[in-house]
Amino acid sequence: MSGSSRDISPHSQAGKVLSSLRLRPMSNIELVSELNIAHPPASVRDLRRSGIDIQTREHPHPSKSGEKIKRYHLMSER
Repeated sequence: MSGSSRDISPHSQAGKVLSSLRLRPMSNIELVSELNIAHPPASVRDLRRSGIDIQTREHPHPSKSGEKIKRYHLMSER
């Protein structure tokens, strides 16, 4: 990938992940179930390599008390 979010096709898996992260933080499971992303970590890796700042943060699990899930947060685009 090149050095800008403008170079990412909105129809690619990375583009779909980026569009969704612009709206809200998302977990791997959310990206798979809601967007049909085959392997979210690969898309996030590609976005990071293109210069997009995505952080992974822990959140309380929505249905399992005391457990945590990780969600991707879009911090900035170049």
